[in-house]
Amino acid sequence: MTLDLIYRDKKSLPGEVEEGAIDDIVSEKVERRKVVVMRVLIMFFIAISLLIALNPPTFIAQLMGISWGALAGAFLAPFMLGLYWRGVTTASVWACFVWGVGLTVVNMLIGNPINPINCGAIAMVGGFPVVWLVSLVTKKLPQQTVSTIFECYK
Repeated sequence: MTLDLIYRDKKSLPGEVEEGAIDDIVSEKVERRKVVVMRVLIMFFIAISLLIALNPPTFIAQLMGISWGALAGAFLAPFMLGLYWRGVTTASVWACFVWGVGLTVVNMLIGNPINPINCGAIAMVGGFPVVWLVSLVTKKLPQQTVSTIFECYK
């Protein structure tokens, strides 16, 4: 947050810079100010985390289970199979994404008849046959592209 939002450019205080040049001394002062802001923000977010941890709402754990189940169901199988099998297709990755996220969202919309953690596990395990089957029936990547991708294994 400090680097991206507060200090997007090197900033100096009025009177620190002469003729538009930031020297090493001014640059070091700017860096020290950034560190101070970062430390203050870290303490602020630690305090917020502590307050949430002392009185945790139950919906956060449920949301975490749902979101991680959807993510793992969408990406685990394409990632794992893509590491070791040259046959994974683009369509199969999209199909697995629809499978993992779709199963989790449908489960959530109909009132979680399957525990969100179990639903995530089903989405993860079920992603493997989805990727495999869809890869068998969809257009393969060009052989040259696949060879380039797997070149690091040689």
